[in-house]
Amino acid sequence: MKKKPVILFLLMLTFLISTLSARADEALEVQVRRSGAQPFSDRVGYTVNLYVSVVDGDGRPLRGLGTDNFKVYEDSLPQTLTEARSAEDEPVSVALLMDLSGSMLGQNAYDTGAIETFLRKLSRDSQSAVIGFNERVSILSRFTSDHNASINAALGAKPENGKGSCLYDALYEGLELTLSQPAGRRAVALFTDGTDELASGERCSSRALSDVLNFAAGNRIPVFTVGLGEKTDERELQHIAENSGGSFLKVSPQLSMEGAFELIYAQLSHEYKLSYKTERNAGEHSVLVEAEKDASFGKSSGVVSLPVMPTIMQFGSPEEGSAQSGEVQLSVSFISQSSAVANVEYFAGGQSLGKVINYPYTLSWDSSGVTPGTTIVEAIAYDRENRELARASRMFILREAPTAAPTDVPSPEPTLVPTQAPLPVTEEKSGANPVLLVSLGGLAAAVVILSILLTRKSSREKSETPVYIPPVSYPVFSGSPETSAVPVVSSSDTAAELATLEVIHSDDQSLVGSIYKVNSLPLTLGRAADNNVVFTELDRAVGRHHAVLEEVNGQIAIRDLNSRYGTYVNEQRTGLMPVALSSGDAVRLGSRMTLKFTRMLSPLSADEAGDTILFSKAPEQQPEGESTVKVMLLGKSRRK
Repeated sequence: MKKKPVILFLLMLTFLISTLSARADEALEVQVRRSGAQPFSDRVGYTVNLYVSVVDGDGRPLRGLGTDNFKVYEDSLPQTLTEARSAEDEPVSVALLMDLSGSMLGQNAYDTGAIETFLRKLSRDSQSAVIGFNERVSILSRFTSDHNASINAALGAKPENGKGSCLYDALYEGLELTLSQPAGRRAVALFTDGTDELASGERCSSRALSDVLNFAAGNRIPVFTVGLGEKTDERELQHIAENSGGSFLKVSPQLSMEGAFELIYAQLSHEYKLSYKTERNAGEHSVLVEAEKDASFGKSSGVVSLPVMPTIMQFGSPEEGSAQSGEVQLSVSFISQSSAVANVEYFAGGQSLGKVINYPYTLSWDSSGVTPGTTIVEAIAYDRENRELARASRMFILREAPTAAPTDVPSPEPTLVPTQAPLPVTEEKSGANPVLLVSLGGLAAAVVILSILLTRKSSREKSETPVYIPPVSYPVFSGSPETSAVPVVSSSDTAAELATLEVIHSDDQSLVGSIYKVNSLPLTLGRAADNNVVFTELDRAVGRHHAVLEEVNGQIAIRDLNSRYGTYVNEQRTGLMPVALSSGDAVRLGSRMTLKFTRMLSPLSADEAGDTILFSKAPEQQPEGESTVKVMLLGKSRRK
């Protein structure tokens, strides 16, 4: 009778051990490789991007994960993921560190075919470098997209007899070289037996291992360590990999060097980009990422650094698109300030209206001498060293000041009617009552103004791009905003390809190499969703409505829409006037986004184009001051 409880206990213990073992086999290895944060351009807050690798127990990446497979915590608070996608299309910079000490001789450690296969797998946008080391550290090939140069450098590297291995110095040198690459996916692949020593057995490196690991972890550069030879110090290499966010692999009969390279490439190229929005204060914050698929689970912690918010300024008055006349009140407010504001200067038509040095930075502008029409005013905030902190713009409609209504209407003289008998003198009621006339005039003026405002509001609501400034096919800031449009008639469903815009540089690496076709004009560019070409929030120097491509005198021209950071053609700032483009021109939007313009087709007249009119012209009888609105087939495509 006493044996049954013992048997049951042993069975339960066996089941528990098997369950724990199965759970251990199902554990996922999660690594937060790097992180970044982009401030919002119009409010306080950030978009945080985490780059995470998830591999199974065999070191192979898991594919097909989405937002449902991840949980992210910032400072222990759960965050809502806005994106969880594969980042394998982003370029990578990888440095190969090759141990060339005497301990590598006679082991046939380096499989040259495996090295060549690995480097040729890297994309043309990726960068590779090769460093050889023994008692001396040598950069055999600096970072380059010419992977043949790296292959030749690696194939020419040979171990030297009687030489020691300054492992830590070489690793630090590799990390420094990798850190010189643009922000993105960066890694170091170290091939060694893991021993830092001279041929005499003494320590070789001048740097301590702790300094090397702190440098790697602080800059989020993972180190993949590959053990070569029978005397590999596996514990040392495992320690380096784990503390830097990389992985350790041991070349053995079970895992060839080619297989090790395949695992490294798989882990490098199959990361996940996790994005969420936060309104935490600037500074470092802890993040925890949990990944789960089926019965497998893993987690990893990291740090995200939120930069100081830039100065964000916005107009308080006048309202966008409002009708103004006479004295116009200009004022701005600040959502955030990176440093103290010394003054705010207002501009209209490129001319300074004056500076205001005191809060709330309000300026009264007498607009009576300005031509009525669409008007843009700009405000620029400066610090005490007269450095620009922020700028904002506001568009409104400037009207003529209303003419004062007459205040005194004379009445006709009374008429005397003689009779046989004297009669009382009476006043003929044939004249108008002055008070009544003034009242009726004021009421009529109010009805007219209300009708104009309602018409303006209706037109703005129907517009697809309410803040878009009409093309410069009429005098700037002149003409009545209510002039009727002259449409372009086209019986073709598709427009010819006029030009292309290729993304040469972008803070959003996924856009580099993208090509946007210019099938019709005008074509607006910016971060707002109502543009024809839409860039992502990562390119925060690009305005929400940054610039427009349009036709001017038969040429394709670009015009800045009063953006904060400006538009440049071949590194020359354009201002607010259109600049004609030629094939090969470099167009820079803001500080970093760069596009290459290529002209595909010359403008055609209506007779040459047949049914499809590419560019419109105003009719000969169009009154001066009226605008020509171009209604085009706005087509956009993107390809890698």
